[in-house]
Amino acid sequence: MRDSDSKEILKYVEIGDVTRYGLITKFITGTIDELPTRGEYRIAEGDILMAINNSSRGTVVMTPKEFDGAICTSGFYVIRPKNADEGHLLWYTLRSEVCRKQIYYLAQTASQPELKKDGWETYFKIPFPVGKNRSQAIKESIAFQAHLSALLNADNYRWSL
Repeated sequence: MRDSDSKEILKYVEIGDVTRYGLITKFITGTIDELPTRGEYRIAEGDILMAINNSSRGTVVMTPKEFDGAICTSGFYVIRPKNADEGHLLWYTLRSEVCRKQIYYLAQTASQPELKKDGWETYFKIPFPVGKNRSQAIKESIAFQAHLSALLNADNYRWSL
């Protein structure tokens, strides 16, 4: 993943660069050898980034197209949905109190408690909504992501000479 010979300029996203609502407010750029070594994951548009640190639990990002190909910190689990609907359901559900509590109770280590891979794969349960609730969740996620996109592209909404 980390080809230190590559001169491609990449965006790099940390947990602190993201609001708890999933808006990426800042990032750094550089070649792979200039970026922090904790930048372990190459992300794609539509990927779901879930913060695994207990203090950031509930921070979930649906990767916008502006960050397709970016790198993110190992402080996120990166989930590649099968399709757009699954992505919206994951974003919606992983932000729920049920999922936040699981991160809290499954977190390990004393200094910086976080959800470890074993806890994620063995014990973590994602309660997807069904029926009308499923349709409503997708609809609300789509609407919210459109608002985030407008914020991310706020510079496009100004008058210039």
